[in-house]
Amino acid sequence: IPFARTAWRALRPKTPGEKLDRRDEKLMALVLARVLDDDESHCVDVGAHAGDVLGIMRRLARDGPHYAFEPIPRLADGLRVRFPDVIVKQVAVSDVSGEADFHWFPGVPAFSGLRQRTDVDSREPVEVIRVRTEPLDALVPDFIVVHVLKIDVEGAELQVLRGASRVLAHDRPWVLFEHGSAAALYGATTHDVHAEFDRHRMAVWRPDQWLEGGPPLSEAGFMELVASGDWWNFLAGPRPQAAK
Repeated sequence: IPFARTAWRALRPKTPGEKLDRRDEKLMALVLARVLDDDESHCVDVGAHAGDVLGIMRRLARDGPHYAFEPIPRLADGLRVRFPDVIVKQVAVSDVSGEADFHWFPGVPAFSGLRQRTDVDSREPVEVIRVRTEPLDALVPDFIVVHVLKIDVEGAELQVLRGASRVLAHDRPWVLFEHGSAAALYGATTHDVHAEFDRHRMAVWRPDQWLEGGPPLSEAGFMELVASGDWWNFLAGPRPQAAK
């Protein structure tokens, strides 16, 4: 039966959301191939989950060191086994040090987070686990220059950015981040996320437009894309010289 379930998931028609995820996964891989052009780049994966993006980072920048942060115990243990040379810490990255309740959906772990999502089927079981929270600036040593930062935290991206002020200001990394309606659970808006990047002289792109050499998004353009529901994965990086 497990084999039949796996086969069905692979062969069944994909939902619109799954098609968009597949599109974005391909774009993220292309972006990483473009920006990770040497073996010594250091990468940080916040919300590493099963390690799919981390695997691409590890392949393109072999020497590291790389950091992965994942609060779900089972997934953090899996990352340690799959990537023995990556520094894996079981922690929820935020803007404060402490402890918090984390809502874990075993059936749909990608929807797990510090705040309980309201768009998950009510029949899905949820477990509340106590997790440690830490700012990224406290988790990554200041002698490590972060080249790429990936953030997938189901709405808590603003808190992660606010806890990474040193990394953003000093290292000027490329940031692959997810942002959508779940941010409202944390009292955050698209304006807040754009303003946080702008504070560090960073701009936001749609990944495909960045790959084509296009200009960054205006705040209004960013807000329009997020509101459309067609885009929730974006790229941020140092603001182009002409825009400074």
